[in-house]
Amino acid sequence: MSFKKIDVKRTVNELRKDNEFNEIYLEIEKEYELIRQVVDTRKQIGMTQKNLADKVGISQQEISRFEREKHIPKLSNFIRILDALGLEMKIEKKDRISQ
Repeated sequence: MSFKKIDVKRTVNELRKDNEFNEIYLEIEKEYELIRQVVDTRKQIGMTQKNLADKVGISQQEISRFEREKHIPKLSNFIRILDALGLEMKIEKKDRISQ
């Protein structure tokens, strides 16, 4: 079986012209950015997944699944993850509300 080379960036940009696809893409992008910030912070402070899991009271496997975007933790666990990393979540009102 042969493989066809695809310009992924160009393909995604084409797909994003569709409003429904673009809304979903932006939603996933926000989720990915949030996870990336949590992982980057954990690594910057030199904390292992196991250390974090122990501080939060969940398994290392659950931290791993969260970091690989395979599992979204309960809100209470997510807040404990942020707290263990010295992070906090702020909620701000948007200038406009999406319809």
